[in-house]
Amino acid sequence: MRSALAVLVATSVGLALPAAAGAPGEREGSAGRAAGEPVGSAARAEPDGTLVLALLSPERAMVADPRTGAATARELPGGTLCHGPVIVAGGRIVMFDLDRRRLVPRSLPLVPDGSGFALGRADTALASSHPGRVWLGRYTWVDDTRGWVALREVDATGRVTARMRIRLGRWAWPVAVVDGGLLTNRGRGIVLRRPQGPRVRIARAWPLAAAGDRFAWCPRGCGRVGVWSPTGARLLDPPRGLRPDVRGQPAFSPDGSRLALPVRTPAGSRVAVVDLVANRWNVVRGSRLGDYRATAWSPSGRWLYFTGRRDRLLASRDGVAPPVRLPIRTGGTVMSMSGSSRDVAPERPAAWR
Repeated sequence: MRSALAVLVATSVGLALPAAAGAPGEREGSAGRAAGEPVGSAARAEPDGTLVLALLSPERAMVADPRTGAATARELPGGTLCHGPVIVAGGRIVMFDLDRRRLVPRSLPLVPDGSGFALGRADTALASSHPGRVWLGRYTWVDDTRGWVALREVDATGRVTARMRIRLGRWAWPVAVVDGGLLTNRGRGIVLRRPQGPRVRIARAWPLAAAGDRFAWCPRGCGRVGVWSPTGARLLDPPRGLRPDVRGQPAFSPDGSRLALPVRTPAGSRVAVVDLVANRWNVVRGSRLGDYRATAWSPSGRWLYFTGRRDRLLASRDGVAPPVRLPIRTGGTVMSMSGSSRDVAPERPAAWR
C-alpha cells in the first residue's frame, strides 16, 4: 500500500547542513507563528492548489482546499487502496472503485458535481510523466514466479495514448514508469527496463521516488539516497544525525529543484528538504510526522504539505519555515497525498457519483 513519487538529479557537489537548518533535536516552533497554528490571513502567502488525499478507517478519497479546509470525500470498498494510489490527472482523479463486485479504475471529477466513468479493466495504476495521463496495467502470470504486465497510458477521458508490455521475473513488481520504461522491484534490488537503451540494475536497493526520466532509491542500510537519470547516477550523503526513512513518501517540488523526504533523527521522524541546486539539506523545524509520513508540494512550489501527528495536515513555507496547521479535518489517517493545480473549494459535503 505504498506509492513511489519523484526525484531530480543534480551535479555532484559536497552536501552541507546550513546553519539556518533545523538540526537533530530541534525545538518545536520558532519566532512568529507557532508550529501547528492554523493558517490565517496573517500568513505571508496562502497555500495554493488542491490536496487529494487517500484516507484510512474507513478507506476514503478526499479533495480538500488547503486554505479554507472545505472538503468532499468518497468512501471506498475496504482494500481498494492496495490496488493503486489516488492519482490526479487532467483535472480529475483516477482511483480504483467497486463496479458490480469488481474493482476497476474510475475517473472522477475533482468537484463533487459531475459523474465518473470506468476506465476499463486493470489490476494496478501508475502516475504518468505526461500531464493529464495515467498508466493502467493488467497482469498475466505463466506460473508463480513468471509473468507479464501489459500497460496502457490513458488520458482522463479514457483515450489510449501509449502501450507497453514488460516481462516480470521472480518477485518483480511495478513501481513507476520512468524514461518511457517500467521501474520494478526485483528481489532485493530494482530494475528499469526501457523500450530503448540498456537496462538499469541496482542491487540491494529500495525505490523511494520516481517521475519523468529519473528515480531515487535507498541503498542497503539506507544511510544515503541514490539518484538516477539518463545522464548518470550518484549517491547523496545526508549530514550527520540524519537518515532517510524508507517508511515515508518523498516528493519533489514542481520545478524539480528540491526533494522533500522523511528522515530519522535522534529527536524522531522529521521532514528534510534537499536543495539539489545548492546541495544542502534542511530539516523543517517542528515537522513531527504521522504514521504514513506522506508529503506533497503545492503547484507553485511555495508550500510543502505533510502529515503530522494526531491526523493533522501541516504546511511549511518553501519547505524551510516552521509548519502551520491546515484547517482540513480528515477524520482519519492520511495514507497518501498529492496536489492538483486546480483550485477547488467544495461548498457542501457530497459523495461523488
